[in-house]
Amino acid sequence: MLEKPTTIMVVENELYLDKKSTGSNKYIDNYTKEEYRDKMLVSLKDAFLNCNLVITDSPEKAEYTVVIDKYLIEESSVTETVNDQASPYNGMSYVLSTCDVQADYRIFIGAVSQQKMLEKTSVSADKDEKVTNNRNLGDYIVGSNKDNSSYRQKELFDDVFLTLSDKCGRRISADISKRLYKYLKKGK
Repeated sequence: MLEKPTTIMVVENELYLDKKSTGSNKYIDNYTKEEYRDKMLVSLKDAFLNCNLVITDSPEKAEYTVVIDKYLIEESSVTETVNDQASPYNGMSYVLSTCDVQADYRIFIGAVSQQKMLEKTSVSADKDEKVTNNRNLGDYIVGSNKDNSSYRQKELFDDVFLTLSDKCGRRISADISKRLYKYLKKGK
């Protein structure tokens, strides 16, 4: 966290927003790409308050400016096959989804028009479905799968991309705060 309040401006009007899917669209189409972007931006701006960063809309008042260039939301699929000779599920294949969000951004000293770029970087967040043989609550209650030979697909929540967008916004804030802290310490 920064030692003193620091003003920062967030520029997202040049944001390239992309939503890609290779394989299934199990989670990515639950919301629009604009809803994912808005969730990331709200999370980013809320997290700035915890980092002692004060948001301004005026380029003249901004000590630093963050330009979010790209926000990518991607869902892909992979097939995983159970390889357990002792299990009746041996050889069974599951199609698993991987959900990923990535933001690319630049940090400027002052306004963007001053052309003093401090750094260009990115952050990401992801979550995967898994195949598991762990017992769930139902197994404990009924007393089944004691030998862990039953496999099942552990799915994600329907709003996984909203959760990842929120996480990505918080990671951007933490990363910017860390980089500005190091920059200010080095300058003293």
